[in-house]
Amino acid sequence: MFTTSSASALRAGARSLETVCHNASLQRRLFSVTSQRAAGFIVFKKGSNPELQERLDALYNKIVLPSYLSEEQQKKLTKTKYKEQLRNDPITMEIDGVIHKFRYVDPTKDIPSASKLVKEAVDHMEHDDYRNLHLLLKGLKRANRKLTDQLALRIIRKAHHHDRLDAIIDCAKQAELTGFKLDTPEKLSHLLVAMQTRAVEAAFKADPTRKALKQTENVIDLLEFEGKEHQPSKRSKTQRPFYHEPMFLGLRLNLAATFAVKARDGQDVDGKVAQYAEQLVHFWPENTGILDLQPDAAYEDPQNVHYLLDRNNFLYHVSPVLHGLQMAAKVVDPGLSMKLQNRADALENEIRQAYEYDERMPGNGEVMYNWLFNTEELMAKQKEEQAKVRRELAQKQKEELAQRKAGLIP
Repeated sequence: MFTTSSASALRAGARSLETVCHNASLQRRLFSVTSQRAAGFIVFKKGSNPELQERLDALYNKIVLPSYLSEEQQKKLTKTKYKEQLRNDPITMEIDGVIHKFRYVDPTKDIPSASKLVKEAVDHMEHDDYRNLHLLLKGLKRANRKLTDQLALRIIRKAHHHDRLDAIIDCAKQAELTGFKLDTPEKLSHLLVAMQTRAVEAAFKADPTRKALKQTENVIDLLEFEGKEHQPSKRSKTQRPFYHEPMFLGLRLNLAATFAVKARDGQDVDGKVAQYAEQLVHFWPENTGILDLQPDAAYEDPQNVHYLLDRNNFLYHVSPVLHGLQMAAKVVDPGLSMKLQNRADALENEIRQAYEYDERMPGNGEVMYNWLFNTEELMAKQKEEQAKVRRELAQKQKEELAQRKAGLIP
């Protein structure tokens, strides 16, 4: 990790060297970085494929390394009046015996988009490459490049695809260094629902459900107890802190309650279902659906819960909450069960309207709903499709065999 003290030492060294060489006017300037100091530099790990490595090299050489130069030197690199001088006598920096040279760069042509490079790097990452993710984001932040919300959402989706949401949690825990903040409802919701899907797709088998619950608990605890770096902006604030919002608490309850039902014969062994259910109903007014928990203005702002107005998004993000209410009602005491069912009735009305909307287009929201509530129907449909594929394959093989017998094909 490149600390403030090491940065100060490096810059102090740079200033001293410039003072010594002042009269020689841009004579050779060399930062000699020992192994001990080099350990503080951000260094990317080797990528698993040439496409990824190309992006890593570009990020490292053109974005990250120049950020270790002093502010004055960084400015010189982009000033045309130093172009010829830097061509003959570049600024140099040595890290563990490797000399890096910095010459004039045209800021309009020679400096690539850091966000684009990170996006392309993530697009080419495989499972093991996610050990680089926190380093990429640290480099981005060190170079004073902003991690946009859209890029953060893309990173979550890609990490989910490769089953590396642990890397996202790691980046969120180091938000001060990585800039990966869970400071909008959409980013947080995408992360928490992505955790749900592994358990949902596995029919809530014990191991994936336990893992998803632990990850969800870690994220909500992070926001509640260490959430200084994840504070939402004025535009992104919801009625309650994120860690008290019923939608997010409902996602946690879904995993705890379904785990109790599926893996523990409906027994709340550790008391988590009751604890999480009590907290949820405390912050969720009775006879109220999810959409009524936020003011109208919140749905008008893309930085807030505007994403829930999309039918597909609503089904995808909210269906697990309804499932959690229904599962928890089977586990807790009758009094608390009635309170949960009250919220479930209001939410089910909203979800049913979204599911039955006439102009709907198939999407992951409908898939999520079907996995949770129409599993038998979905499985039957999948079996039918698989049988159709097998029939078509058998027919094709039969036709090829007939053609071979007739000598039409070798």
